[in-house]
Amino acid sequence: MTVCPDCVKSEFASAPQIGEEERLSDTSEFRRASRRQHDRAMRIRRDLQDDVLFNVSGKLRCALGITIFLVCMFFFMLGDSPTFSTPISRLDIDSQRFISVGICWLAAGLVFISFRRHKLLISIVGIAMMVLGWFAPEIWRYKHVEPLPDEPRKVEKKARVEPETVAAPKPGAVMKPEDLQVFYESRDKNPHMAHYAIYMTHQDSASRSIIRDALTRLLEAEYTRAYTRADGALFVVTNARGGLRNISRLLARFGRVAYAKPEEALYEVSFMPEHANMVCLYSSDVLGNPHNPAFVQANLAEIRCLDPLRVRTAAQTLKNANVRALRKDVHSTLLSVLQEPWQSEQDTYRSLIEALVTYAPAQDKRTIDFCRNYFHNCRSRREPTSAAVMELLIREVPEEMVAPVVEMWSVNPVAWNSILASLGDKAEDEIIALLSKTEKLQLISTILNYMGEYGSAKSLPAVEKLTQHPDSIISHAAKNTLETLKQRQ
Repeated sequence: MTVCPDCVKSEFASAPQIGEEERLSDTSEFRRASRRQHDRAMRIRRDLQDDVLFNVSGKLRCALGITIFLVCMFFFMLGDSPTFSTPISRLDIDSQRFISVGICWLAAGLVFISFRRHKLLISIVGIAMMVLGWFAPEIWRYKHVEPLPDEPRKVEKKARVEPETVAAPKPGAVMKPEDLQVFYESRDKNPHMAHYAIYMTHQDSASRSIIRDALTRLLEAEYTRAYTRADGALFVVTNARGGLRNISRLLARFGRVAYAKPEEALYEVSFMPEHANMVCLYSSDVLGNPHNPAFVQANLAEIRCLDPLRVRTAAQTLKNANVRALRKDVHSTLLSVLQEPWQSEQDTYRSLIEALVTYAPAQDKRTIDFCRNYFHNCRSRREPTSAAVMELLIREVPEEMVAPVVEMWSVNPVAWNSILASLGDKAEDEIIALLSKTEKLQLISTILNYMGEYGSAKSLPAVEKLTQHPDSIISHAAKNTLETLKQRQ
């Protein structure tokens, strides 16, 4: 089939022609759409590239933040263990919380800026870290705290309201006339002595000897005998301190006073081991580890025990630890325990006093009074006095200590030389008076050495007299001391 060229031309000529303006408009619209698509594609590509980079660095930041948080938690958990300790665990609780909050908030900040997506989950994790940072020092503390015995203040309150005289024996009372026969015989043999009959129920043979010794100490008696009975034991206290009052309050340390008849010196006590702190609620790891959160409470419970050995061990442990936490509680507990008579247990008495000196604030009147009583007790027994007690008394009441220190120094100059030196020139008058009374050559020589170090113009006349002493050594030492005093003037 052949196509006529003229026909083709006529058809093209008859078809509608697109205007120049419409063609140009379609071309520009196409270009704008292509440009928008291109910009969108480039923006998506750029966002994807940035998100990939942020995702990698975010994972590193998140991992670093979680690692820091876990290491912080591990150190607090490790420091609370009785086996290990860390420098952080040796700080007080406020300092530990400050360090924990700083570290955990830093870790939470790294987690917050880790990812652009999953904001809700990231926020929950970060807030949890911040909260745990505040409570981290005490999480394991709550875990290890063991049940505590009654506080001493509660025991004292109960003892104060305990009546001295209880009603007459009720039907079915444990004490019987035949049980008291040995008590009546002891009282008849020594009518001039004070005797007490204390029937103790619910106690066993393991605690009987401790109870017997505790009764002798608390009642300041000569001795105590124990007689076993079916329901307990009868303790007959012999030659107790005369004029002793309110026995029920002392016996409340052992348990519940079920019956009391003071006019006949008869008492009945239901022994309670937990109340008397005879049951040790703590392990040796807690009692001996100053970094354990329950260390102070555990040793305070031991100090309130009736066994002097446990009391002495706990007092020495607290003194050596010298902890900064709960110092007021330690001080008040020691004051309360020292109100009991401890003169018969000198080793325990010394340990309690030294622990009291360690935890006492400056210028504490009650501490000074207890130390003064301990010092005079040691003097009366002619036993050595604690150096810590002497330092406190010389520091707090130096004028009061001059005469007794010089007296002891004159008996044993070598042992008391350092204590006399701590008084310094305050003891000069007493030393001058001592020099005029003594004729011991060794003591005179020691006095001259003291005057050479601390003497003043008041010592010149006494030293000049010694320059003519018949003993050549004394006269030579007096001349040297005299030159020293003159040079000092």
